[in-house]
Amino acid sequence: MLAAVSFPIYVKALWNVLCGKDEAWSVTGRAGRVSSPFNVIVPQVLFWVFLSLTSVVAIARDVDNGVLTLATCWNLVNTAILTAFVVVAFREHHALRRGGRSGGRRAQARRRASVVAPAAAPTRTVVARPLPRTTDVEGASR
Repeated sequence: MLAAVSFPIYVKALWNVLCGKDEAWSVTGRAGRVSSPFNVIVPQVLFWVFLSLTSVVAIARDVDNGVLTLATCWNLVNTAILTAFVVVAFREHHALRRGGRSGGRRAQARRRASVVAPAAAPTRTVVARPLPRTTDVEGASR
């Protein structure tokens, strides 16, 4: 499943090596900037569309031949894996859109600023140590 999600990164890195291009990699988004999750997974979405179309063709071929092939099953498994990521991105996209309708970033910042934070308690570290062993009369431990 990881290979299905991370292959665009490796393809881009290979292309940069072949072209001799040195590129800085960003691992986190910019603060305060909200973008669609689909902006990040464009290659996966395109590959999902391709797999969906080839799954339809494979199913039609297998129905015509009267035999289910392993290639069709493997194609459907890969399509299902990428479908999970597309569904998650779709849900995040709609959650971001719903969040954006509630007054924008400035209104959200004002609401966060108006919330009173509780007084911070002093941080205290507690170290737990085992109880000392009890010994018998002869000095053997239990």
